[in-house]
Amino acid sequence: MCPVHLPRPAAARPTTAPQGDTAARVKRLRSGAGLTQEQLAARLLVTPLTVHRWEAGHSKPRRLALDRLRQLEEEVSTAQAVAASADAPWSGDSPLRGPDGPPMASDVDQLLLFQSAGHVPPGSMPLAARGIGMRANAANYLEHLTRERLVGDRRKALEGELPERRRRVRAGFDLRAADLASRRIQLAAKDGADDEVAAVKLAQRDLLAEKTEALAELDAAPSRIAAGEVQFVVHALAVPATSSDEIDQYDERVEQIAVRTAVAWEEERGSVVQDVSKPALARAAGLPDSPGFDLLARMPNGGARRIEVKGRRDRGGVHVTGNEWTQACHLADSYWLYVVWNCATPEPTMIRIQDPFAKLLASERASTTYTISPKSLLDAAEPT
Repeated sequence: MCPVHLPRPAAARPTTAPQGDTAARVKRLRSGAGLTQEQLAARLLVTPLTVHRWEAGHSKPRRLALDRLRQLEEEVSTAQAVAASADAPWSGDSPLRGPDGPPMASDVDQLLLFQSAGHVPPGSMPLAARGIGMRANAANYLEHLTRERLVGDRRKALEGELPERRRRVRAGFDLRAADLASRRIQLAAKDGADDEVAAVKLAQRDLLAEKTEALAELDAAPSRIAAGEVQFVVHALAVPATSSDEIDQYDERVEQIAVRTAVAWEEERGSVVQDVSKPALARAAGLPDSPGFDLLARMPNGGARRIEVKGRRDRGGVHVTGNEWTQACHLADSYWLYVVWNCATPEPTMIRIQDPFAKLLASERASTTYTISPKSLLDAAEPT
């Protein structure tokens, strides 16, 4: 998939730019586009201070900046018009469903699969024009998700932990109370220790009050969980990949064939192989949600291989994500890269590279992935 920022429509409809006060005009445009002063400045090729001065009424845009301002106003106006005509607002009865269907939450690691795109295919232009309206729908979804689902789930989880938490708190206080009681018995049998006994009694009363307060604080914790402010970190328009190379990189069927080939190779040599490519599978193997490799192979000699599998329809380079590259660095000799070529043929071929971080030089970085050429892969591969 290819993420791109909301583009300029190919043929924006002419609109009449607002002719009111410049400061109000700039503020209105920035609000409508959902931009910060810094982002608007970048779009208009000026400094953030210049935008600040415009909005404060201290200066006005010059001719070139004014032209860019009008152009951006047309983009926003077109996008809003298309969104308003094509999309109906969400109903209060169904806050999780928008005009394009219910939003879907996905793992943040999915962003690592995106590649930047230099253009938007013509067929995706209507979707691009609806971007602003879709962003509002996403905001509604996030507000509902955090307010009603995440907060509720966290409260319920914390309430389920309360009995064990209370047991541990009581155990800690009971241990301290036992120490004080033992000290008091020792002092009671000692002559001239009245002042020390009084001090221990005071400490026992303070400890009881502290215990009561700690348990009350524990019981109140679930009710204090509240949703914070929802903030957008990034917006992206995801459109289908167009080049054969991009499509091949993320063809699920190609990856399945590649994984089966790698698993069969390991099992033929007596290894026990676990699939850890999904968060739930990784957790079941005692690993973090995103371990940076697909397979964990435990060999008969007690050793283990952490294997990242890359499949290609024919023969070509592969992309390695930043997380995979980082794990390859950390795991060194125990990290292996298995590249399976010709997955679209009856005879896939596999090459294996141990410690790819040390042996391979990623020739090109695109977005958050590293590209490794076929020649580099072959040069670093283990003998067959």
